Amino acid sequence: MGENGSVAGQVKLTIAYSLEESRLCITVHSCRALASCSKDGADPYVSLLLLPDKKGASKRKTATKKRDLNPEFNERFDFEFSLEESTQRRLDLSVKNNVSFMSRERELIGKVTSALTMRTQFFAKNHQKEIADMTS
Repeated sequence: MGENGSVAGQVKLTIAYSLEESRLCITVHSCRALASCSKDGADPYVSLLLLPDKKGASKRKTATKKRDLNPEFNERFDFEFSLEESTQRRLDLSVKNNVSFMSRERELIGKVTSALTMRTQFFAKNHQKEIADMTS
């Protein structure tokens, strides 16, 4: 949620588990109605982290979309985890604004954390999550 209690936008993703490949597959489809970060809008990207790990093997991010408050990503990320291990993880998803090419600074647009349950993995086709907990 934003400081004033408003929703910072929505993210559309698919979470599935491939039994044949023993992989957790997360596809980030798009974001909608993101909060503007400047007069030019935002340069958003989505960052994924599978908790409790905070290592590189459980981190992924999409490409940055320039000046777009409704970006389309359609990027798939595979994580090599057993089904049992996958169900014990939580997805920490953040939408960030890439402030400038020369800066390492990243501005948080919104964030949501969700448990990866059996229901999420097998029935989350085109599941939409609201981006919450926005900070300024």
